[in-house]
Amino acid sequence: MKVVSQIPKYFYLIIAVLLAAVLVLSYWYSGSDSRFDDNYDVNFSGKVIVVGAGAAGLTAAHMLERQGIEVQVIEAQDVHGGRMREASDFADFPIDLGAEWIHEDPSVLQEIVGDNSIDIETITYSPRDVYEWDGSELTKVNELLTRLYSEYKFKNTTWFSYFENHIVPTISDKIIYSEPVSSIDYTGDKVVVSTVDNRTFQPANTYEADRVIVTVPITVLQNNYITFNPSFDQEKVDAVNSITVPEGIKVFIEFSEKFYPDMLAFSDYSDDSTGEEKLYYDAAYQKGSDRNILGLFTIGAGADELVDLSDDEIIAKILAELDEIYSG
Repeated sequence: MKVVSQIPKYFYLIIAVLLAAVLVLSYWYSGSDSRFDDNYDVNFSGKVIVVGAGAAGLTAAHMLERQGIEVQVIEAQDVHGGRMREASDFADFPIDLGAEWIHEDPSVLQEIVGDNSIDIETITYSPRDVYEWDGSELTKVNELLTRLYSEYKFKNTTWFSYFENHIVPTISDKIIYSEPVSSIDYTGDKVVVSTVDNRTFQPANTYEADRVIVTVPITVLQNNYITFNPSFDQEKVDAVNSITVPEGIKVFIEFSEKFYPDMLAFSDYSDDSTGEEKLYYDAAYQKGSDRNILGLFTIGAGADELVDLSDDEIIAKILAELDEIYSG
């Protein structure tokens, strides 16, 4: 048995919002054969700073660069990607440690890049062998119902590689790493962005621009890690603080046998109103692999039970749960 450790929980400060960039883009493109470039008359010639090099920040910077607008990206960590992470040495296919599913027609991948010639192989993710566990009984889900569920996944690549290969090269010289933004002052004609060193947390640099796009996790704003001058009005503060982002975790385990279905959902851990979810799934599904890689993806209460445990404790808890479901 081999195990990929869970991602540190700070990568899950915001589970849905960073992929919102992709969903918003798909909305812009829907109903039109024109690319983003063709839909807007750009008359802005200033400089834009993008705070954060996750999916939203990288996409914004890439699109600004395509429009010929001067752009600079400031990232707190020493790597880009945000919650997009990849394990390339665990199985015979790369594993998405963070964002994984594609919730839109795969043609959006070409449209985001702005190049219809790029070839990105995807699979239709429509698992047929689906079971549900209610805490005491394992029930097979009617196959007619499973046919209503269909999304997409990358086949031999990941969300991280997609950005690494097609988005980052266009802006790689524009990204400043290891400088968390500490303050944004927009009282004057220029917006002044101040940073700190991510090791010493001592003041590092200041940068000026005409506009700033902030793509940090919502919890960064909730904890006031960035101060704004002028401060947000109370309505905006209340709006930011009203958002609750639950814990999330993914774990991957390799087994010698495939004893599990394409997907195993937990009815007790499903709440659309809070985003709560828990499921085990065949991570090698349609990947052209004969390896038995079981993935666990859970948000909310299911993650709360695991995130503060050690790796060994997490695996022990998972194996005990699977033993119960499958009678040892």
